[in-house]
This record gives sequence, C-alpha cells and structure tokens, in this order.
Amino acid sequence: MKKFYYLLLLSVIALFSSCDENDWNSDDLMKTEGTLLLSSLDILIDNSIYDANNSKVDSVTILGSSNTSDFIINIVEQQSQRILNTWKFGEMPNDIALKKGEYTIEIESHEANPAEWEKPYFYGSKKITINEDETTIIDEVICSFANVKVNVEYSTDLASVLGDDAIAKVYITNDASLEFSRNEGRFGYFSLPSATSSLVAVFSGTINNEPFSVHKIIPEVKAGQCHTFSFSFDDLKNVENPNAPSITSETISVDGINFITDTIIAKVDINAPYGIKNFVVDIISEQLTKEVLQEVGLDATFDLANPGELVGPLTELGFPTGSAVVGQTYLAFDITDFMQLLNLFPGQHQFKLTVVDSKGNTTSKALTFVTQQGPTTDSSAPTITSETLDIDSANYITESIIAKVDINAPNGIKNFVVDIISEQLTPELLKEVGLGSTFDLANPGELAGPLGELGFPTGEAVVGKTYLAFDITDFMQLLVLFPGQHQFKLTITDKADNMVSKTLTFIAQ
Repeated sequence: MKKFYYLLLLSVIALFSSCDENDWNSDDLMKTEGTLLLSSLDILIDNSIYDANNSKVDSVTILGSSNTSDFIINIVEQQSQRILNTWKFGEMPNDIALKKGEYTIEIESHEANPAEWEKPYFYGSKKITINEDETTIIDEVICSFANVKVNVEYSTDLASVLGDDAIAKVYITNDASLEFSRNEGRFGYFSLPSATSSLVAVFSGTINNEPFSVHKIIPEVKAGQCHTFSFSFDDLKNVENPNAPSITSETISVDGINFITDTIIAKVDINAPYGIKNFVVDIISEQLTKEVLQEVGLDATFDLANPGELVGPLTELGFPTGSAVVGQTYLAFDITDFMQLLNLFPGQHQFKLTVVDSKGNTTSKALTFVTQQGPTTDSSAPTITSETLDIDSANYITESIIAKVDINAPNGIKNFVVDIISEQLTPELLKEVGLGSTFDLANPGELAGPLGELGFPTGEAVVGKTYLAFDITDFMQLLVLFPGQHQFKLTITDKADNMVSKTLTFIAQ
C-alpha cells in the first residue's frame, strides 16, 4: 500500500512539473468546467461610417453579412488576457468545455494591418461567464467598422497639370502609410495607434514643371470615420517651392524673438532664383507710430523694388532700392543701424518682409525684435519652471511624456507669447490645425477657438493670472508624426513689464 501511494505522488509531481508555470496556478486545481455553446453565435455587421463631424454616412456600405465565414473568433481569458482558442467562424465547433470563470469572445474580420488597400477591418466583442456544469449560450455579436477610411481627391484644374510623379503620402505613424498616385482610385484603411490620432497627407510632385510639396493634417480622427484629403490650386499658392524666394539669416532668428543688444547684427539674406520683382517691408509696432516714422522719412509700408518718393530716406538708411533690388537673385538686407532707433522705444517691433519673384512665387517672414529697458532684478518677475520637463535641454518624446510648464507671475500676466520653431511644422501645416507660428495666449484674436480646442488657456484665463499651468501634452501627438527637433519659445511679460523667456526643446524619433 505504501508503494502505491508513493507511485501516485510521483505521478502528480511529474504531471505538474511538466507544465509551464505561466499556464496554470494553484487556483486552477479548484476550478470546475462548464460548456460554451458556439453554434448559437450570430455575427451582425454594422456598416456605419461617420464623417469628421461624427455624422453618419448612410450611403457607404463596405461589407455584407454573408462574408463572415472567414472572420476570426478568439476565446480570451479575462484575468490573464490569454487567447485560449482561435477558429475561423465557418470552421468553429458546436461547443467547447471551459473552466469556470470570466471570458471575452473577440471577433475580427482579419488580422489588422497598420495600413492597407481595400480591406476594411471589423471588430466586435462580448464578455461571458462560465459557471460550473452549466451551458452558456452566445447569441449575437455586433462587429463594427474599426478602421479609418481615407481617399485623396484633386480638383479638375489641378489634376490636368499634375506630373506623373505626383504622389500624396497619407500616414498616421511612420509605420502606417499609403501612397496615393495621381490616378489612384482605391480607398486606404488605417488602424489607429490610440483612441484618437492625427492623419497627415503630404502631396509632392511637379506642376507645370515646377516642384511643389504641401502638408495637410486632420487632427483627432477616430475609428469608424472616413476622411477625404482634397487638393486644389488654392492649396498650392503659398506652399514650399524649392525655387521660391527664401529669407534666412546667420545673425538673427527669422522665426523667433530677437532681443536688441549693443552688439546685435541684424542682417537678412534674400535668395530668389527667378529674380526679385517686389520686396515689401511692413513695420508693425505700437511704439513706432506713423508720426515717428515720418520723422525719419519712412512709412509703415514700403516696397524697396519700387520705393517712389521714399528712395532718398531709404538710401540714407543704407537700404537697397530700385535697380539694386529688381531682378537680383541675391540681396543682403541689413537693418543693424535701424536698431538704434528701436532702442529708443521699449517694447516689441516687427518687420514683415514679403518677397515676390518674377514668376509670382511669394515668401514672407516676420522679424521680431524686443527692446528692453535693461535686465530686471525684480524678485517678483515672472518665472517659467517645470516638474515634468527639462526646460534647459532636449526632451525626447515618449508615450508617457507629460509636457506641463508652471508660470508664476506675482504682478499678473500681461502677455504670453509662444513661438513654434520647427522646420517640419511649417506655417501651412500649423494653419491646418488653426495655429500660427507665433501667437499670444493673452490676446489670441482669431486663434482663440483653435487654441481652446487644443486645451490652451486664452484671454481672460491668462491675463492678470499670477499662476498658470501651460500643458502641451496632447500636442505631443502631433510632434510624433514629424521626426526631428521642435521648439516652443515661451515669452512672459507681466503687468510691471518684467519679461522672461524659456525655449522648450523636444525631439521626436
């Protein structure tokens, strides 16, 4: 008898030692079985698709209920999230035995890919409970369209002049993209990496032998929606053209704020391969009034190519005019001496430069200068800090990044200017989400709506506040789509005219 018990003990030990430790636990020894009746399962297809406003598009039908035999059925244990069984719907058994517990029936039309042509993905699920010595019946499971459906359209006049190299690349992430050629008539289907994501389309090619590239973005798309990217000549009026004029500088920032010092060199380089036709300068400054500018013989707006009666004063200031501008493929625009005038008027001043070439290509840049009365030593001046970011060096964007900045301004906030400095986030791309490269949260103007939708405080929620949380965590989703370096320059001015600036740097990989 002892020998029998000994052999029985060895058999039990051998049985459990042969199992993977992840495949069972001591609770399994206590579980008893029930039956799941699969023959009663009915798959219903919800063909509903929604537009960008989440309005149902009734006319779109993708899949009929007769095409479900190849749908994949998964039995998932809820506690461990293990898939216990997998079949095609048409090959599924009538019933199976399962241990007592909680399960999920997951149904999918096929194994989803990040992006694919003409293959919409449907998904549905239902939770069930298996009880001891009982039969659980599954009735119907609704499978809904779970992709984002995308197509690309061109206006008739644009399509007629597109070159064969015209391509619109649409993507949600770098790994999920489809290229729509000029004659592509298929629909693309994208799987979302999160509950809401941004769709981006990059159109590039030649039009009348001129190369063009333009971005469009649709933020916060959701599964079950359809979206169309439409391109027309209006989209290409001010897009980046390699042969269009460029406005750059090696001595100042042409996109951010420049603080005027005794050593500032304000020189701008204009390159125009097709030759300059117009070079318009707009002086935008509350301090430099029309009367002040007239004292030095200037107007608030003038064209260096066609200066008219301003030719004398402009020449005395060292500005090129007339034939020294028209037709030039390179021009140095030096306003260093003009900085002496700005020094007399504390505040912010802008020079908007608009260059038009002989083919009508137009490029604009607004140069921003700030004159201070001297560095402040006021202990109550604004401060910009963060508990989640390194505000003095680069921050790498991850899924868990929290991009929150704390603004303290004991005297109350007067202005909160944000400059977005990024080669990838062009003015055209930012315009798609309702933003500009530079905006003042205290005085947002027409940007109040888009900024509010992005969760940014504006207007009364900023002006006069002694503390403000500036949270751009949600904005990180957009940056992830554009690998490279992106900067947010924050400039806070309080009601005592104390000013502080910090530049937040993010790197998307």
